[in-house]
Amino acid sequence: SASSSVLSRSRYVGMAAVTFTASPHVVDVSHALSISALGTTGIIVVTMMVLGLTVLSAVAGRRFSAQAAVLETTEARYRVLFERSQAGVYRRTLDGTFLDCNDACARILGFPSREALLVNPTYDPYQSPGDRATFLRLLVEQRSVSGVEACVRRPDGSLAWVLISALVIQNRTSPQGVIEGTMVDITDRKSIEDALHHAKDAAEAASRAKSEFLA
Repeated sequence: SASSSVLSRSRYVGMAAVTFTASPHVVDVSHALSISALGTTGIIVVTMMVLGLTVLSAVAGRRFSAQAAVLETTEARYRVLFERSQAGVYRRTLDGTFLDCNDACARILGFPSREALLVNPTYDPYQSPGDRATFLRLLVEQRSVSGVEACVRRPDGSLAWVLISALVIQNRTSPQGVIEGTMVDITDRKSIEDALHHAKDAAEAASRAKSEFLA
């Protein structure tokens, strides 16, 4: 009992010995944030960022889909025009290799179909190498030509006259350039012009002969 009384007094004395002294510095807590407030703000910011990225992704996806649809439609229309055009349409490299053409181009050059021409991609329709060199030099210098008359030789040896318009296209896949052109068969027109020219010459010759006879 006596020892318990002494122990109790010792604990009381030890506890009484602890004192607190006020600090002379005043702590500014006006900018302090509680953990719960910081956590709530972070969640809101992250949520807004995720929502923003989702909206941007959706808008970009719709825009890309719309552009892809427009491009696909444009390509389809171009292909239909390419295939159904009555004028010959072709693509060739600068060294003369056919890359593509439509059926009208093949028929003008004397082939039964587009496929028949493309299996002979190095076929050169110009009547003479000089004609091709002259045309190519003009095209490279001006980058485009329009309404150039040319005489071409078909595989069967017959000749045809065509009216050519072409330009050089350069892109990443063809840095040296590709010729894209159209041609129209003017053989019948040239035949009529030649016939009229001969008729005119004959009439002038007859007139001169008559004048000489009367003189």
